[in-house]
Amino acid sequence: MADAVPWDNSLNAGFSWARPWLPIDPNYEERYVTRLQNDERSILSLYQRLIKLRSECRSLRVGAARVKRTHESERIVAALNWTEQLSLQIPGLLVSDTLLSTFMDRKG
Repeated sequence: MADAVPWDNSLNAGFSWARPWLPIDPNYEERYVTRLQNDERSILSLYQRLIKLRSECRSLRVGAARVKRTHESERIVAALNWTEQLSLQIPGLLVSDTLLSTFMDRKG
């Protein structure tokens, strides 16, 4: 289970002066928001840049894209689907399994 991202390195990760009802990550002092905001290589900065790029580029908001990677006999196609279709037809791909999906009701 993922826990909430701590706001700062103060008592209770900046959520409250009262004792929180959910546990706080014991390492919160290493990965709190105000620290991540000042680190251009942090995951927070990466997400902010990705969101900005997506908002500036229409092609990242509509349509679909794919990237094929191979190594020896293994072949993986990463497909990004921004359409309303549940699946994409990819020419030359005969068998496919979903390895990962952002839709939690799908396998993979």
